[in-house]
Amino acid sequence: ILDNDNVYGFPRPIENYEVDEYVDRGCPVIGTFGFATDGKRWTEVVELAQNDFDVATVKINIPFATHVTDSWQRIQKIISDIKSCIKKPGIKVEITHNYMDKPELVKWCSRNTINYFPYY
Repeated sequence: ILDNDNVYGFPRPIENYEVDEYVDRGCPVIGTFGFATDGKRWTEVVELAQNDFDVATVKINIPFATHVTDSWQRIQKIISDIKSCIKKPGIKVEITHNYMDKPELVKWCSRNTINYFPYY
């Protein structure tokens, strides 16, 4: 509780977006996205998918970033790490690099069964 009379709580406004109707693709689709910066455990998404499922698709979107000077090199390392951690043949990984604005990103997330963000 704040003792200051000029501080007011303001809830985060909920925005409305058009999303696609959910389509069952026959297996879980796990999505995650973000720039190639420190603190994101991309391989954790794949590892947890393998722990929980024999068949799943993991979608990862890592746009190239002008504010990350070694973006290309970081993304290449991330891709290499992800490829080396895939152990089950039923786990498919799709890595894309397109930048999405907020409405596109919300729509992209709505197509996934699960969205998981292991940011530390």
